[in-house]
Amino acid sequence: MALTVTKSGDWYKNIGSLSAARVTVDFDSSYPTGGESFTPADVGMRVFEFVSIESKGGLTYEFDYTNNKIKAYAQGVLVGSAGSETLDDFPVTAGVGVTADTHLSLKSGGATIGLGALKEVPNTNDLSSITGVRVFCIGY
Repeated sequence: MALTVTKSGDWYKNIGSLSAARVTVDFDSSYPTGGESFTPADVGMRVFEFVSIESKGGLTYEFDYTNNKIKAYAQGVLVGSAGSETLDDFPVTAGVGVTADTHLSLKSGGATIGLGALKEVPNTNDLSSITGVRVFCIGY
């Protein structure tokens, strides 16, 4: 499947020798690793000079200029078996009786936990509930 690109109202403008397009995109039910295709042709251009994508649905988006794709990112951390895991390069050691789980707990008055950089949304995740994401493009 693919992104659905919606052009509405006064979505395209010429700015000197450049063009600007303002569209919305809807994600589908199977996000592919590496991102969803979004090409200059989708908005009546030949080349993108700048693409800005709003955050929506709890995710952040990045445009991959080399491959013309919109990549989706979420805050994440790798979780393994009980014992020692690494969060943002700081070792965290599980206490006695702790088993593998996907929960993080802080004691009263605990410190901030750094979860590290955002992680790309896993392959085939259903993002179909994320619709109307605003995308602003400048190109020619």
